[in-house]
Amino acid sequence: MLRTLKYLFGLFSVVLTSCATHALYVPNLVNTPNFDSTNKYQINAALGIKHFELQAAVSPLKSIGILHNIYYSDKGRNVDIAFGYFKNNFLFRNFSFDVFAGYGMGERKYWDKTKHLEDEHYMGFTIDNSFKKYYSQVSLYQHFKKGHQLSFTCRVSQINYNWFNYTIDYSSANNTSSAFNRKDAYENDNLTVACFDYMLTYKYRYRMVGIFIQPGIYINNGPKDVLKDLHFSYPQQFVLNTGFNLYLGKRNKN
Repeated sequence: MLRTLKYLFGLFSVVLTSCATHALYVPNLVNTPNFDSTNKYQINAALGIKHFELQAAVSPLKSIGILHNIYYSDKGRNVDIAFGYFKNNFLFRNFSFDVFAGYGMGERKYWDKTKHLEDEHYMGFTIDNSFKKYYSQVSLYQHFKKGHQLSFTCRVSQINYNWFNYTIDYSSANNTSSAFNRKDAYENDNLTVACFDYMLTYKYRYRMVGIFIQPGIYINNGPKDVLKDLHFSYPQQFVLNTGFNLYLGKRNKN
């Protein structure tokens, strides 16, 4: 048992190195509670480079669940809450599903500078935006012996921007190239983007604590006009998340 925990903690330490980008929106972890008779209350925590995420889940009534997610970094923050229905031993034993619908809001505000290696010019990014988020998700779970669990989740999100300002300052290394000594500004106060997450989540639980690993694919239908060349949304199609679980609450018969 201890050997398994050491291996999982080592994997957690290696993969927990994702960093933020020049994105107007960065997706948060997919909350997959999988309520049963021993986890009426749950807390998930994940740390990254200059950001952290905290998730909570509670089942106040039989087959009813509530999710709460918080994302915070030095470049932005967002929070959401969702309500849903779950069913254990669905179709066959140790197989379950849940469906949730939620609402959230957030913002991203920061300035950063990068160097383009091919032609030695610099790009300064200024990001300032505010958004509302509506989403729904469906998860299927399979329990295995000795605390192992695997699930698949599809989450669809609609991001409505209250406003966004995206400015790029170009400059050459010696400030002599007119092609790069310029500023491009993009502003919009009425933009909607759809985002899709397809995630596998592996959880290992030992009594009240556990660890999760969540690989998956993230895509969006970002703008097709002049904004298509920007890092409009999280550019990585493949994402990998991981963190710790804490299970609380007395037994809740479902």
